[in-house]
This record gives sequence, C-alpha cells and structure tokens, in this order.
Amino acid sequence: MYALLLSSCEAYAYAAPTATRPVNPSGPTRCPWRLDGEHPVGLTWTQIQRAPTCWFFAGPGDIGRDDRYGNVGVLGRQGDRAWLDIGAYRFEGRIERDFITLSRTSVHDYEGEWRVDETLTGRIPPRGPCRPLSVRYTYTECAPPGQGDCPNHCRLSATLRVASR
Repeated sequence: MYALLLSSCEAYAYAAPTATRPVNPSGPTRCPWRLDGEHPVGLTWTQIQRAPTCWFFAGPGDIGRDDRYGNVGVLGRQGDRAWLDIGAYRFEGRIERDFITLSRTSVHDYEGEWRVDETLTGRIPPRGPCRPLSVRYTYTECAPPGQGDCPNHCRLSATLRVASR
C-alpha cells in the first residue's frame, strides 16, 4: 500500500507505514516559478501599508472596493513570460534571471475614470529546496484627467508570499 503526502512544493511517495525514508530525502526542488505551465499557489498578504485617509479600488482582502484579492491563485510561466491569476484578476510580466516583475492596470469609475497601476516585484529563491516566493505589491492610482494628480497620494503596499499548493 502506498500513501501520498503533499508538501508545500512537491509530492512525496512513502511506502507502507513501516518504511522510514521518503523517495526524495533532500526535499522538494520543483517550484511553480521554475516550471512552465500553470500551477495552483497559496497567497499570504502581510505588512500592508496604506495611506490613512484613502480607500482603494483594488487590494488584498476587503481593502479593495472593486477588486479584492484572496489567498489562492494560479501562477503561470512560459519561458520568461509569467502571470499570476488571483480570481478573475491577472498580473502579467516577466521572469528575467532571478527577478520576477508582474503588473496590472485597471480602470474604475468614481465621478470619472480612474486608472489603477499595480505591480508585484521580487527575487526568485535560489535553486534547491522549494521556498516560498516573496514579492512586493505596490498600488498607485490616477485621478480622471483634470481632476487631480497622477499618481495621487493614495498608495498601498504589501508583501505577498506565494507558495505552492
């Protein structure tokens, strides 16, 4: 009889309960940001910093008025092209050497059309056992033409931890 246990980055197969050694004793090495294709990931938002007098069109959890980012997603990669889908929202960009940069632009209505620019940037963990990817999330918004600054003072940032599921 065999059982399958899933770690945060790779499956391990164990023999019958009497076996004591996993098939891959050195730990998981296959992380979604290293592999072509689409892979489910878990998302953890931390260190959220926001302008105190502002509300936001998009953001983690209930911070976003229109676009709310949850705790699960799909990370995709094809060569150096990469994307992260969080529900219906897609961040797109590139992986170059050991850096990842993804961005998203959206338009929201509030007494005119507001443009929101969001980015995710970070360093890919070194090869070896799979460790979570940590990226910096930033949000800026632009008031409708003639109604304010671009970008304005309403800014949002956070750390996003991306881990294989």
